[in-house]
Amino acid sequence: MPSDDKLGVARVMFNVRVVESFRGPQKAGEIISVRTGFGGGDCGYAFKVGAKYLIDASKDKDAFGTSICSLTAPIEDAEVELRTLRSIAAGQRVPDLTGVLMRGTETDDSYSVTPLPGVPVEAKPIAGGSVRKTVTDAFGSFTFPSLSKGKYQLILGLPTNLSAAYSDSGILDEEQVPSISIESTDVNSAACHIRVFIEPSGSISGVVQPSGSTPIDGWVEADTVTPDDKPWNTVRTTTPGPDGKFSLKRLKPGRYSVLFTSRAGFVPGKQQIIELKDGERRTGVILLLH
Repeated sequence: MPSDDKLGVARVMFNVRVVESFRGPQKAGEIISVRTGFGGGDCGYAFKVGAKYLIDASKDKDAFGTSICSLTAPIEDAEVELRTLRSIAAGQRVPDLTGVLMRGTETDDSYSVTPLPGVPVEAKPIAGGSVRKTVTDAFGSFTFPSLSKGKYQLILGLPTNLSAAYSDSGILDEEQVPSISIESTDVNSAACHIRVFIEPSGSISGVVQPSGSTPIDGWVEADTVTPDDKPWNTVRTTTPGPDGKFSLKRLKPGRYSVLFTSRAGFVPGKQQIIELKDGERRTGVILLLH
């Protein structure tokens, strides 16, 4: 439907035909209205007319609302969530923990995710106790049917060229593992659910070398390069610490231009060209201010 400025941020309305409903009075075949934003800064979800979706939405006045910060997803990417919802609707006990590993692939103009099957997963109690083990299936999902209350680390048997980048709870540090807290194991409770996104483990780290008394105030960036080593597209940016140390993480294999840019006058420092192998963690890089 056309946008309406009176709707505020969520200015785009879609008419959606219900195929299956898991909560609320909506019936199969019923037409409902779903409101969202345009995308970008307003977190709107980019629905495509004619496609099928699992829609995670809440109702506000005359319409439902959803955004990218929800479980809303194309139906072909929501098999794991559908499996859990159908179990709940059928009155079946769902696993205490269900998770999904998704591999992120970044290009110059897009970011896509695909399931990561065949990965060993361990649920390790932080307070000590028995470790549970399983392996992700064809949908990248894993389940632990029965876990005691408490906090767990999820140990992922990833190849060395991949690492966990972020989960539902936020961005993960380079060596950090995702964790989950089981608050209830009641037979009627819904499953705990976690999504973990996996990206290349390549990184470039080092230090920005000061020049006299000039403070280190600026940023370090990694750019892909043209065949003649000219910076082309910025893929990572970080701010060095007061001691000049920096780390550019989750880089796929390739050739990069790395340099420091001073905030005062936006003066770029001396460029370094670094060829990064798959999963390589390059350390000891020294960047000059000028």
